[in-house]
Amino acid sequence: MIKDNDKIEVLNLEGATINRLKNNGIFYIKDLINIKYQDLFFIKKIGKTRAKEIKDKLHQVGLTLKDEEKDYKAKIDNLKSNNITLLGDLGLNIKLCYILYKKDIFTFEDLLNNIDNIKEIPNLKDRGEFIILDFIKNIKYKEYLSLNEKEDKIKNIAILTKVISLELEQDLSILLKENLLKELKEILLELDSILKEDKIERKIYE
Repeated sequence: MIKDNDKIEVLNLEGATINRLKNNGIFYIKDLINIKYQDLFFIKKIGKTRAKEIKDKLHQVGLTLKDEEKDYKAKIDNLKSNNITLLGDLGLNIKLCYILYKKDIFTFEDLLNNIDNIKEIPNLKDRGEFIILDFIKNIKYKEYLSLNEKEDKIKNIAILTKVISLELEQDLSILLKENLLKELKEILLELDSILKEDKIERKIYE
């Protein structure tokens, strides 16, 4: 078991990484785990790649860097290491991604779970909120087209309806609002069609 007073060599880091840590006065594990992940980036000649190497090696022995659980950049690296698809991977504007990442919203599922709280996120202007809502709508609409089960379609329609309703709350042009209302009408007609079809099928089997 690795102890705080052990030398950093016990982590089996690359030789160059060890030398650069030592050149910056970091000789022991206790020195290393008292550094924040983002602060490692700014240590001379460490950078992002070696910072990730250090973090990963610490994880292998059950240790973490200081306040790592609060560090969104560390969380991003950990999620990527586990092949989790992030919002940036899905094509969302990178600046908006980092605003969301800082609020622990990393994945599309996280975004759906926080859909009612988007307007409360600091530094997210109306335009940013609209782009995020439109991003959700586009993904869910594409998903809807591939669905076969009625229950899945109805759940998808519920999300689309919610998103368009939130979009309509934005300060938009009359033309854009008219287009959104048209989209909403089409979705509700689709829902009506599914429910009618379901009603007919039930009568057949009665």
